[in-house]
Amino acid sequence: MYIIAGLGNPGIEYAKTRHNVGFLFIDYLYKEYDGDANAQIKIQRSKVQLVKPLTYMNLSGQAIKKAVNIVKAKNKTFDTGTELIIVHDDVDLEFGQIKIKDSGGDAGHNGIKNIIENLSTDRFIRVRIGVGRPSDKKISTADYVLNDFVKEEWNFMWEDSFPRVKRFINEYLLFGMQKARSLLHRSQS
Repeated sequence: MYIIAGLGNPGIEYAKTRHNVGFLFIDYLYKEYDGDANAQIKIQRSKVQLVKPLTYMNLSGQAIKKAVNIVKAKNKTFDTGTELIIVHDDVDLEFGQIKIKDSGGDAGHNGIKNIIENLSTDRFIRVRIGVGRPSDKKISTADYVLNDFVKEEWNFMWEDSFPRVKRFINEYLLFGMQKARSLLHRSQS
């Protein structure tokens, strides 16, 4: 079984913000694969547990650790390095750009930092979806990511970025990281 977790903040006031791109992607996947009441879907014959932590972003690791422990209780061979996929926003990437990491530091993302602390490992797959930085230097990065997407950005996420991430996940489950990553990068060129 795989876990795909999207990072975000709970609450209606954050629902359409750039910081909630991970939550939004989980909603997209759930709909695309007709998720069941337990937020489970099937991709390429693999069971996938979808997770949206109900903690705030900075405490995401608590919820992720709990989800990992539940899955590990059923499947002792669960490996965070290959079976845990975290989807989150990234202000250091251009809007709509997608990058994949399978280990490393938190790059200043507090949700990822908390996951690393709670799991005591940096070995898990991160799908980083670019939300860019504010063009107006007077707007702080924190305010920018907590603002709603503008209509064009919203449409681009649902019609372009999310389908590309879905394709990456499909290819990853079929062919592994190297091939899935190269196909994703080719689609962004």
